[in-house]
Amino acid sequence: MYGFSEELAQRIRGTINIEGADVGGIGGTLAGNALSMAAMRATLENVLTAEAYDRNIALAKRFCDGVESVIKEHNLPWIVKHLGCRT
Repeated sequence: MYGFSEELAQRIRGTINIEGADVGGIGGTLAGNALSMAAMRATLENVLTAEAYDRNIALAKRFCDGVESVIKEHNLPWIVKHLGCRT
């Protein structure tokens, strides 16, 4: 129950392709297989480490600063969003 009318539920159902609904890579039939679990463990242990985040956050800041300097230099009506290692 999502808190909307049956009419709206029917309209939503009419727009969703159920066969392609699980394409996000999270969950689904194959998410718990041995290869997926091994890949997840390797990623958490070896890739998503504090050291990697420290390095990537510094690189993201450097990138962000560079893009912002070009925006300022050319007086462009743009902005850069920066959160952690995402820019």
